[in-house]
Amino acid sequence: MKGKTTAFFSLFPQQSNRQSQLEEEYSSDIRLQLALLKKRKNYASKEIGASIIDATGVANAGNILSKSKDTYLILSTCDASTPSSLVIHLSEDMMADTIHVSNSEDFSAQLNEISFQ
Repeated sequence: MKGKTTAFFSLFPQQSNRQSQLEEEYSSDIRLQLALLKKRKNYASKEIGASIIDATGVANAGNILSKSKDTYLILSTCDASTPSSLVIHLSEDMMADTIHVSNSEDFSAQLNEISFQ
């Protein structure tokens, strides 16, 4: 997120003070939210017992549970007509109030659809 924000600012080098202030407030707010999320317990973490139950159309599915940004879940095909699915067994029963999904790879495709059951 930080790299993308920096790139956004460099696209508009001559901006008004008000616009600059709004962008700085937005960036600070996002950084604060991410910092708070990192302090919470990650129920979908391999380290505390989450596991992959089913993975259809993906390779290296277990990598999605890793903290490392150097490991990837890879879609077997980029064809939209071939659905991919992933079922994660969380470490314990819980009621979710926040679900954080991120894509750290700058040059990969983004999710088109996501569902939780």
